Amino acid sequence: MREAPIELLNSEQLRVKQATLTGSTFFDKKAAAAALSPHKLPAYFLDFETITSVVPRWKGTSPYQKIPFQYSLQRLSRTGRREEAGFLDLSGKDPRKEFAKRLINDCGN
Repeated sequence: MREAPIELLNSEQLRVKQATLTGSTFFDKKAAAAALSPHKLPAYFLDFETITSVVPRWKGTSPYQKIPFQYSLQRLSRTGRREEAGFLDLSGKDPRKEFAKRLINDCGN
């Protein structure tokens, strides 16, 4: 990235290069607000992890199929209050059904 000639970069690429090389964070508050303005609260932010196996471990799965086993869910309520929920399956059993049930429950209405 240090060697990328700045005259060949557009403004966004140049901003990424500068932020990366300086270790600084770029955040355009105005652009973020404009992008988010059509969306109303509550808001949900989901991060999840999957496992995959060459040899299927559970009935109904395929080689290399991604199986979700963990999530972290953040909810921002209409009043701006932040709530957290999560799930982690360590049972060794097929986690898909319990994952889905818990996620639906944690999301509520």
